Amino acid sequence: MNHQITWISIPTTDFDRAVIFYGTVTGKDFKVQGEGDEKMATSIADSDWEKGVIGFGITGDSTIKPGAEGVRVYLAVEDMEGFLGKVAGAGGEIITPKSAMGEMGFWALIKDSEGNQVGLHSKA
Repeated sequence: MNHQITWISIPTTDFDRAVIFYGTVTGKDFKVQGEGDEKMATSIADSDWEKGVIGFGITGDSTIKPGAEGVRVYLAVEDMEGFLGKVAGAGGEIITPKSAMGEMGFWALIKDSEGNQVGLHSKA
């Protein structure tokens, strides 16, 4: 096992809106499964914990609430400017624009369509 974290669930207040937001900014298709609190939208191809690939899903679970005070997840992005250019149009907000971290690359911080703060990380 390469990572201790294998999955990240992103909470929502409007499930359909969040699926559109993440589909727009990542350029990926999300498959919706389940109903009610069991509802989850995933990009299954991106998750393979045995190979150290961390997956994420958008959840309809009403027991977890979106917000800026919780754990901050960082998504790896290849084209930071391209990703950030889609955020506002998809219903999000850029909190911290692309910023250098020396040898570690670059980071940015956005607020998604549900109010979650999500970090971004890129090598260039």
